Amino acid sequence: MLMINPKYYLLILFFISWQIHAQTIRQKSENELVVSFISIGSGIDYKATEQLSIFTKDFQHKHHVQLDVALKNWGREGETDYTYTLKKLSKKQRTLFVDKIEALFANNNRVKIIHQSEN
Repeated sequence: MLMINPKYYLLILFFISWQIHAQTIRQKSENELVVSFISIGSGIDYKATEQLSIFTKDFQHKHHVQLDVALKNWGREGETDYTYTLKKLSKKQRTLFVDKIEALFANNNRVKIIHQSEN
């Protein structure tokens, strides 16, 4: 009989719940960006949510644009999706916004970014 180390149960549960959540997110167009704050048994990274807020405010101020964002809470530990509508941005601004957010959270395993790039 295969025995799983008890400390891995939480990790397995996280991956199963993330997969289920990812499947429920509708297909996004290049005009939408989802920044998903997830938990691996210890809550979300609240400092990362602050970083996102500061970056977004700075970006809007610098580029003189107003981004629409919808928040959706979906978990028991504060898991939240920030869905940005990027229609008001030029193609160059959209690319810059997405690239900067991906770079900002590149090494953060509790932040997932979902965006469909233009083909």
